[in-house]
Amino acid sequence: QSSAHWLLLSDKSQYNPDQSKTLLQMDETISAQDTLPQKMTLALSDVPRLVAVFNPTEQFRTSVVSIVVDSPDARVVDAKTSQPMATQISAVWVEPSQASAEVFQLSFIAELPPLALLVYHVTKAPTGSTPRAHYILHRHGNLPTVHSEYFQVSPLQGTEANTPLLLSNKHLQIWSSPETGLMQ
Repeated sequence: QSSAHWLLLSDKSQYNPDQSKTLLQMDETISAQDTLPQKMTLALSDVPRLVAVFNPTEQFRTSVVSIVVDSPDARVVDAKTSQPMATQISAVWVEPSQASAEVFQLSFIAELPPLALLVYHVTKAPTGSTPRAHYILHRHGNLPTVHSEYFQVSPLQGTEANTPLLLSNKHLQIWSSPETGLMQ
């Protein structure tokens, strides 16, 4: 934490560590050794919240950064260049068929130089200005009722509803059954 604090200061002579104050917080907390990490929710307003992203590798890296926020509309700006970043809001699912109406996942792409620590400003944006994820249910038979106040959720229709789902890249192809969802 102290090292990151020093790296973020433009005037290094202003460095005055105070261990009693928390300057930086991780975006995940683990309450006990045998529990899953919980994402911290970033409360947004017109006042910028700072998000620091570190590239620990010795090579250029492009990474998708995802944080949990309390608004379906958010804006991310590179703190150094003031350039807005492309963003997307996705649902945080509280149940398999219910998206949260209180927290949302904000994702953006960070281009990180080697061994870099970059800062982004995250603020609340005008209503409807942040692109939102669209969800298509690919399930055969009885479709569950999905509750989502902020996102478009629709079933796969037509002949595509009975075809296997295919995920592929240059190394691998995976098909899943339209009836069961299991890999074939």
